[in-house]
Amino acid sequence: MSRVRALKIVALVFSLVGVIFSGVGLGIYFGFAFPETRNMRIAQNADLPTQNAVFTQVIPTNFVVGNQRMYRLRFGWDGQSAQTNPIYTYNQANDRVGQTVLIRVDDNGRAVPVDFFRSGHSTLGFIFLGVFGGIGLIMVIGAMIASRMSSRTEEEGA
Repeated sequence: MSRVRALKIVALVFSLVGVIFSGVGLGIYFGFAFPETRNMRIAQNADLPTQNAVFTQVIPTNFVVGNQRMYRLRFGWDGQSAQTNPIYTYNQANDRVGQTVLIRVDDNGRAVPVDFFRSGHSTLGFIFLGVFGGIGLIMVIGAMIASRMSSRTEEEGA
């Protein structure tokens, strides 16, 4: 096998692995961290008026932090309802049922408590984006280097 062909194969493999790793990193980011980032923007947007809502229900999740299951709270206002992110232990969530909370509702009807906090999902999203996206970026750069080397080798041999 010639050196040019070997470098082209290496470039192709590096490109594919880089795209796969970058895709996984971006997918996990958009699945976990992006929604909470959007909610944070809504909660901090002072242009949106605040409304009163009432916590009505504790909702269990499969998210576990420090061997403790985390819970969401459902809250309702004006005949509508929404959920918090999973940041409460059972006792914390149960204690808040029946309490009033200030919320902001965006133009799309997405409601977020004004005292919004990120959950561990955001941390996972940012970590996976950094690790998998970083590995993918390194692989794509490696593919570009291998492709450039194959072009130079081909020019020198011609």
